[in-house]
Amino acid sequence: MNYSKVLDRKNKIVTKHSKGIEFLMRKNKIDVIKGSARLLGGGRIEV
Repeated sequence: MNYSKVLDRKNKIVTKHSKGIEFLMRKNKIDVIKGSARLLGGGRIEV
């Protein structure tokens, strides 16, 4: 098994799926906030 080819294929698949999800988010007017987050409890999240 060629490990570098496996990683390359994995990276291409991840990139393709990520771009597809980003497109769907924009299409549906969903705001994406990138950053670190943690669950605070009680249905709250801190970003």
